Parts: sequence; structure tokens; C-alpha cells
Amino acid sequence: MSSTGSSPPGLSLWIGPPSGSPLATRLQAIVDKYANELGTPKVILESGVTLDAAETARRLRDVASRTGPLKLQLTDIVVKDMYFQCVMAKVEESDSLMKLNRECVDILLPEQDRREPYWPHLSLVYGNLSADIKARVQKELRALGGWDGGGVVGAVVEVASIDIWKTEGAPELWTMEGSVALK
Repeated sequence: MSSTGSSPPGLSLWIGPPSGSPLATRLQAIVDKYANELGTPKVILESGVTLDAAETARRLRDVASRTGPLKLQLTDIVVKDMYFQCVMAKVEESDSLMKLNRECVDILLPEQDRREPYWPHLSLVYGNLSADIKARVQKELRALGGWDGGGVVGAVVEVASIDIWKTEGAPELWTMEGSVALK
């Protein structure tokens, strides 16, 4: 069990670099050094969806068919004193990303469950890390370069799908329940 207890019940929608892509591979190599429970780096598009995975996917298909693949630009590496927001890459609030989030919220969450505002970020490390370790990870990620002529800051993440994850309980218990292609 995670040292934090559990996440809220329901499903989460994740977008991010495709597994095995150069960016995902480089990020994973760094974050795995820090006893990370995250799994793969991802942008949380929305969480707390209480519909089942099949109904969530059905509702997402219409939105996804109008959206098309996204390009997300990473603008900085930030740290917080929150387990699920320990080390992150801030994501530019592009019109297309913010619209996708709003549309997903509108079709999946009842009014009383909606949270504002959406703060897009690429989760890199979960944990209760000391300030020194977070600063070290932040510095290493800011300095990382080597693909497409750039580093993490300034990198563009190409997103081709919305993944549906059951995120109940500790992170090691989370499972991918489906995926919807952005067309």
C-alpha cells in the first residue's frame, strides 16, 4: 500500500507521451531513480469520473473524433508539497487542451463534482520526497536534453489518445481500463 493511503474513487483520464517514445523513455529513466509510484509520466485530463469505463469511452468517442491529436508544450519543471503533485512539468494552457478538458468535464462529471480551474501538468514523480531531493530532480529535469534538439522544458508531447484508468486505492493497484483515439 502506498504511504499516502488511497486516491479518490473512480476513473481518471490521462494523456501523455506514447509509451516507448524517446521523450517517455528519457523521462522514465530519470523518475525511476526516485522510488516513484507513478508508473509512466502523464497529464491528468480529469479525475473522479464515476461512470463505468465502457460508458466513459462511449461518451469520449464523440469528443475525441472532433479533437484530433494534440501537441502539448512543457514550459517548466515545478515541485509541490503534495504526494500526487510532487514533481511535474507544467504544460502550456493551449486552447485545444483547455477545450478538451472542458468538453470531458461537461460530458462526464455531474455539476457538483466539477473542480475549477484546470491546471495542466505532466506528472513525473509521486511521493513524499524531501525538499532537497525534489530540488535535485527538478534541476536534473531542467538540464536534460538530447532529443529533437531540446530538453524537457520546451519539449512538445504528441498525444494521440485519452487513456481511461481506474485509479482507486494505492497507485500500484491502478489499471488501464480503455483508450480512445484522438482522430
